[in-house]
Amino acid sequence: MKRQFLAISCSVLMLLPMGCSTTALGKAQTASNVIAAIFTIAQDEVGAIPVQDQAIYSGFVTLGLTLNSQLNTCIGAAGSQTGKAAFLACFNTFVQGLNSPTELAQLRLLSGKTQGTVQKYLVAVITGVNVAFSFFGGTPATAPTVGTAPTAAELHELQRNPRIQLAMGL
Repeated sequence: MKRQFLAISCSVLMLLPMGCSTTALGKAQTASNVIAAIFTIAQDEVGAIPVQDQAIYSGFVTLGLTLNSQLNTCIGAAGSQTGKAAFLACFNTFVQGLNSPTELAQLRLLSGKTQGTVQKYLVAVITGVNVAFSFFGGTPATAPTVGTAPTAAELHELQRNPRIQLAMGL
């Protein structure tokens, strides 16, 4: 129940700026920008991650940035099509990549604290994807579980990060 509340509250907060864009392409790009900002913040934390966890953590961040780059390419191609289905396919593909069983197995090898950090970023990214899904008519995704669920305070702190604010158009 707490996890649903966190996802709903963050989704509502993130949805507000998406309403500023008038096109499906603009809304998809905003969601992608927020996802990129989340992974950039995660990338900035590599030095704070315990040495024994850094390789796996860095691999997670690299995967996220690569998937987001692919998402941007897909969004660009979908922008020339009519309707929302093409954008929805882009975000579905992104989520499938993020939920890779191989990657998730690696993340479960991390120390508990690092798993919690990864979980915070996974919840934030999936929340951003779910905002896009709500606009494009998709089924909400569930963040994979690799660690302890983040607190509301942790998610709100992340949401107030200047990079996230900029990506949201605030």
